[in-house]
Amino acid sequence: MSLSDNKIISLGKVLLNIAKEEYGQDLITLRKFYTLCQSVEMAQTILSSTNLMSDKVKTIYSAFFIQSNKTKEEITKLINDLYFVTIDFYDDTGYIENECSSCYGDGYQDCSNCEGTGKEYCRTCDGDGGIDCDSCGGGGTEDCRHCDGKGTETEEDEEGDEIEVECVICDGSGVEKCRDCSGSGNFECPNCEGSGNEECGSCDGGGNEMCDECDGTGETKSEEEFYNITKRQYVTVGNLIEKYDGEIMLYEIFEEKDSNFEMLVDELNLFSSIYYDDIPADERNNSADVEDYFVEIVDVLKLERVNKRLAF
Repeated sequence: MSLSDNKIISLGKVLLNIAKEEYGQDLITLRKFYTLCQSVEMAQTILSSTNLMSDKVKTIYSAFFIQSNKTKEEITKLINDLYFVTIDFYDDTGYIENECSSCYGDGYQDCSNCEGTGKEYCRTCDGDGGIDCDSCGGGGTEDCRHCDGKGTETEEDEEGDEIEVECVICDGSGVEKCRDCSGSGNFECPNCEGSGNEECGSCDGGGNEMCDECDGTGETKSEEEFYNITKRQYVTVGNLIEKYDGEIMLYEIFEEKDSNFEMLVDELNLFSSIYYDDIPADERNNSADVEDYFVEIVDVLKLERVNKRLAF
């Protein structure tokens, strides 16, 4: 429930005394009143009687106007003529850094050579895990030493004549198990120890490599430039700004109106944020019909209609 004007002005007087004691001076700006309410427990206690942002802001303004020796009637009129204004200030342009779609912001991607495994076919054994025996050429056999590979040997029969008989060592085959490889035909590859794989030479076994798309930064720049927008939300006295609601104007014109009090009177900046525009700068310029350093007055509302909470 909203506080009465008398209650707000009463709280404003207490807040002014706290501010004078805190700052040690008679003239206190709206910004200092706001900072006081954020940082000093006594000031926060004063404003704790209401949860409404409008009542808190009115209390700050009433304290500000009380020090100016305005009458109760003047203060009542002023605090009931407060407006909440939202502007977008289109400042410098720049390229937006986006998360790289190739590496998802890591700066690295799977190695193109080993597909992220960190391994590749062993160059010594071509991935077989073994190497052919030099002695038998991988066949696992060699000429029989006993019969020199003939499969027969010479013996004498009972009459003393020489005859050819089957070799008892190779059973007539002419071959025997290779002595070097024990008949296996190969040896375990000394490079990969029989696994058939070795550390990938492209990624040194890590399984990844620097992303070509972003050069390892994890981000890629947009192809087009975008405006850096400063969104400001503040309170101002009087409804003169209402006629500019929704308008776009160069910043220098906006400042001129500000300095001449045509729109903004004793403004209190409550919220501020910075972000990039979602429309490319060239398109924004065409739609706004202005270029560089311009302001869009996004919204103008009576303070009581704004549903926000302050940080105190």
